[in-house]
Amino acid sequence: MSNFKAFFKENSSLIAKFFITQISINVFSLVIAIAMRMVVHSYDAPKTLLYVLSGLAGTFFFWFLIHDYFWQRGAKDHIMIEAGHLKRDVWKGLKVGAVALLPTLVLTLVYVITYLIAVPTQSVVIGSINAVVTLPLFYLFDGMYYSFFSLAEGSYALPFVVLGVSLLSLAFPTLAYYLGSHEKKLRSFVGLENVDLPEKKNQK
Repeated sequence: MSNFKAFFKENSSLIAKFFITQISINVFSLVIAIAMRMVVHSYDAPKTLLYVLSGLAGTFFFWFLIHDYFWQRGAKDHIMIEAGHLKRDVWKGLKVGAVALLPTLVLTLVYVITYLIAVPTQSVVIGSINAVVTLPLFYLFDGMYYSFFSLAEGSYALPFVVLGVSLLSLAFPTLAYYLGSHEKKLRSFVGLENVDLPEKKNQK
Protein backbone atom coordinates (compact mmCIF):
# COMPACT_ATOMS: atom_id res chain seq x y z
CA MET A 1 0.00 0.00 0.00
CA SER A 2 2.85 2.36 0.82
CA ASN A 3 4.36 1.68 -2.62
CA PHE A 4 1.09 2.67 -4.28
CA LYS A 5 0.90 5.89 -2.24
CA ALA A 6 4.45 6.77 -3.25
CA PHE A 7 3.69 5.97 -6.89
CA PHE A 8 0.50 8.04 -6.81
CA LYS A 9 2.24 10.99 -5.19
CA GLU A 10 5.11 10.87 -7.68
CA ASN A 11 2.77 10.75 -10.67
CA SER A 12 -0.28 12.64 -9.35
CA SER A 13 0.18 15.52 -11.79
CA LEU A 14 0.33 13.19 -14.81
CA ILE A 15 -2.64 11.17 -13.55
CA ALA A 16 -4.66 14.37 -13.10
CA LYS A 17 -3.75 15.55 -16.62
CA PHE A 18 -4.83 12.21 -18.08
CA PHE A 19 -8.14 12.18 -16.20
CA ILE A 20 -9.03 15.79 -17.00
CA THR A 21 -8.10 15.31 -20.66
CA GLN A 22 -10.17 12.13 -20.83
CA ILE A 23 -13.30 13.80 -19.47
CA SER A 24 -12.83 16.94 -21.60
CA ILE A 25 -12.34 15.00 -24.84
CA ASN A 26 -15.26 12.74 -23.96
CA VAL A 27 -17.62 15.69 -23.62
CA PHE A 28 -16.30 17.22 -26.84
CA SER A 29 -16.59 13.90 -28.72
CA LEU A 30 -20.02 13.16 -27.34
CA VAL A 31 -21.38 16.44 -28.70
CA ILE A 32 -20.01 15.56 -32.15
CA ALA A 33 -21.33 11.99 -31.94
CA ILE A 34 -24.84 13.09 -30.98
CA ALA A 35 -24.81 15.66 -33.79
CA MET A 36 -23.79 12.97 -36.29
CA ARG A 37 -26.50 10.69 -34.94
CA MET A 38 -29.10 13.40 -35.52
CA VAL A 39 -27.81 13.97 -39.06
CA VAL A 40 -28.01 10.26 -39.82
CA HIS A 41 -31.58 9.94 -38.54
CA SER A 42 -32.83 13.22 -40.02
CA TYR A 43 -31.23 13.15 -43.47
CA ASP A 44 -30.61 9.45 -44.08
CA ALA A 45 -26.88 10.15 -44.30
CA PRO A 46 -24.29 7.32 -44.53
CA LYS A 47 -24.32 6.00 -40.97
CA THR A 48 -21.11 4.01 -40.89
CA LEU A 49 -18.98 6.71 -42.52
CA LEU A 50 -20.17 9.54 -40.26
CA TYR A 51 -19.95 7.45 -37.09
CA VAL A 52 -16.43 6.26 -37.90
CA LEU A 53 -15.23 9.77 -38.76
CA SER A 54 -16.70 11.30 -35.59
CA GLY A 55 -15.26 8.49 -33.48
CA LEU A 56 -11.80 8.82 -35.02
CA ALA A 57 -11.82 12.60 -34.54
CA GLY A 58 -12.14 12.30 -30.76
CA THR A 59 -9.80 9.32 -30.56
CA PHE A 60 -6.99 11.02 -32.49
CA PHE A 61 -7.37 14.25 -30.52
CA PHE A 62 -7.12 12.26 -27.28
CA TRP A 63 -4.10 10.35 -28.55
CA PHE A 64 -2.36 13.57 -29.59
CA LEU A 65 -2.70 15.14 -26.12
CA ILE A 66 -1.90 11.95 -24.17
CA HIS A 67 1.10 11.27 -26.38
CA ASP A 68 2.48 14.73 -25.62
CA TYR A 69 2.02 14.38 -21.84
CA PHE A 70 3.52 10.92 -21.56
CA TRP A 71 6.29 11.40 -24.13
CA GLN A 72 7.52 14.47 -22.27
CA ARG A 73 7.43 12.60 -18.96
CA GLY A 74 9.28 9.67 -20.51
CA ALA A 75 11.93 11.99 -21.95
CA LYS A 76 12.37 13.64 -18.55
CA ASP A 77 12.75 10.25 -16.87
CA HIS A 78 15.24 9.21 -19.54
CA ILE A 79 17.60 11.98 -18.43
CA MET A 80 17.36 10.81 -14.82
CA ILE A 81 17.85 7.19 -15.87
CA GLU A 82 20.98 8.05 -17.83
CA ALA A 83 22.30 9.97 -14.81
CA GLY A 84 21.67 6.94 -12.58
CA HIS A 85 19.04 8.68 -10.44
CA LEU A 86 16.10 6.58 -11.61
CA LYS A 87 15.49 2.95 -12.47
CA ARG A 88 14.00 2.30 -15.91
CA ASP A 89 10.39 1.11 -15.87
CA VAL A 90 9.05 0.50 -19.38
CA TRP A 91 5.57 -0.15 -17.96
CA LYS A 92 5.30 3.16 -16.13
CA GLY A 93 3.01 4.62 -18.79
CA LEU A 94 0.70 1.62 -18.45
CA LYS A 95 0.64 1.90 -14.66
CA VAL A 96 -0.12 5.63 -14.66
CA GLY A 97 -2.76 5.14 -17.33
CA ALA A 98 -4.37 2.29 -15.38
CA VAL A 99 -4.63 4.42 -12.24
CA ALA A 100 -6.13 7.34 -14.19
CA LEU A 101 -8.52 4.99 -15.99
CA LEU A 102 -9.50 3.06 -12.86
CA PRO A 103 -13.13 4.34 -12.77
CA THR A 104 -13.49 3.58 -16.48
CA LEU A 105 -11.99 0.10 -16.15
CA VAL A 106 -14.22 -0.80 -13.20
CA LEU A 107 -17.36 0.39 -15.00
CA THR A 108 -16.25 -1.42 -18.16
CA LEU A 109 -15.83 -4.75 -16.37
CA VAL A 110 -19.20 -4.39 -14.64
CA TYR A 111 -20.84 -3.45 -17.95
CA VAL A 112 -19.32 -6.35 -19.90
CA ILE A 113 -20.12 -8.96 -17.23
CA THR A 114 -23.71 -7.78 -16.68
CA TYR A 115 -24.34 -7.50 -20.43
CA LEU A 116 -23.12 -11.04 -21.10
CA ILE A 117 -25.33 -12.33 -18.26
CA ALA A 118 -28.42 -10.20 -18.88
CA VAL A 119 -28.80 -10.82 -22.62
CA PRO A 120 -29.08 -14.64 -22.56
CA THR A 121 -30.84 -14.89 -19.18
CA GLN A 122 -33.13 -11.84 -19.58
CA SER A 123 -32.52 -11.11 -15.91
CA VAL A 124 -34.30 -7.91 -14.89
CA VAL A 125 -31.98 -7.24 -11.95
CA ILE A 126 -28.76 -7.74 -13.92
CA GLY A 127 -30.23 -5.77 -16.81
CA SER A 128 -31.02 -2.88 -14.47
CA ILE A 129 -27.44 -2.86 -13.17
CA ASN A 130 -26.18 -2.83 -16.74
CA ALA A 131 -28.46 0.10 -17.60
CA VAL A 132 -27.24 2.10 -14.59
CA VAL A 133 -23.59 1.49 -15.48
CA THR A 134 -24.18 2.39 -19.13
CA LEU A 135 -24.99 6.04 -18.39
CA PRO A 136 -21.70 7.17 -16.82
CA LEU A 137 -19.63 4.80 -18.96
CA PHE A 138 -21.02 5.73 -22.39
CA TYR A 139 -21.70 9.41 -21.74
CA LEU A 140 -18.85 10.45 -19.42
CA PHE A 141 -15.87 8.11 -19.25
CA ASP A 142 -16.02 6.65 -22.79
CA GLY A 143 -17.79 9.44 -24.65
CA MET A 144 -15.07 9.65 -27.31
CA TYR A 145 -15.99 6.13 -28.41
CA TYR A 146 -19.76 6.68 -28.41
CA SER A 147 -19.91 6.61 -32.21
CA PHE A 148 -18.28 3.18 -32.26
CA PHE A 149 -20.73 1.98 -29.63
CA SER A 150 -23.57 3.23 -31.83
CA LEU A 151 -22.30 1.11 -34.72
CA ALA A 152 -22.35 -1.99 -32.52
CA GLU A 153 -25.68 -1.09 -30.89
CA GLY A 154 -28.02 -4.07 -30.58
CA SER A 155 -25.19 -6.48 -31.42
CA TYR A 156 -23.68 -9.14 -29.21
CA ALA A 157 -20.33 -7.61 -30.16
CA LEU A 158 -21.07 -4.42 -28.19
CA PRO A 159 -19.49 -5.50 -24.86
CA PHE A 160 -16.33 -6.57 -26.68
CA VAL A 161 -16.16 -3.20 -28.43
CA VAL A 162 -16.50 -1.51 -25.03
CA LEU A 163 -13.74 -3.69 -23.61
CA GLY A 164 -11.55 -3.14 -26.66
CA VAL A 165 -11.62 0.65 -26.49
CA SER A 166 -10.68 0.55 -22.81
CA LEU A 167 -7.61 -1.46 -23.72
CA LEU A 168 -6.94 1.04 -26.51
CA SER A 169 -7.02 3.88 -23.98
CA LEU A 170 -4.39 2.02 -21.97
CA ALA A 171 -2.22 1.48 -25.04
CA PHE A 172 -1.90 5.23 -25.71
CA PRO A 173 0.03 6.21 -22.53
CA THR A 174 1.99 2.95 -22.57
CA LEU A 175 3.41 3.56 -26.04
CA ALA A 176 3.92 7.30 -25.55
CA TYR A 177 5.91 6.88 -22.33
CA TYR A 178 7.99 4.07 -23.82
CA LEU A 179 8.92 6.23 -26.81
CA GLY A 180 9.76 9.20 -24.62
CA SER A 181 11.88 7.18 -22.20
CA HIS A 182 13.89 5.89 -25.17
CA GLU A 183 13.96 9.29 -26.90
CA LYS A 184 12.19 7.91 -29.95
CA LYS A 185 9.62 9.63 -32.12
CA LEU A 186 6.69 8.00 -33.88
CA ARG A 187 8.29 8.86 -37.22
CA SER A 188 11.15 6.45 -36.39
CA PHE A 189 8.76 3.56 -36.98
CA VAL A 190 8.34 4.54 -40.62
CA GLY A 191 12.03 5.09 -41.29
CA LEU A 192 12.07 8.88 -40.92
CA GLU A 193 14.21 9.11 -37.81
CA ASN A 194 17.20 10.45 -39.74
CA VAL A 195 15.29 12.91 -41.90
CA ASP A 196 16.18 16.50 -41.02
CA LEU A 197 14.67 19.67 -42.33
CA PRO A 198 16.98 21.65 -44.62
CA GLU A 199 18.79 24.43 -42.86
CA LYS A 200 18.13 27.97 -43.95
CA LYS A 201 21.08 29.70 -45.52
CA ASN A 202 22.42 32.67 -43.65
CA GLN A 203 21.46 35.83 -45.38
CA LYS A 204 24.08 38.52 -45.50
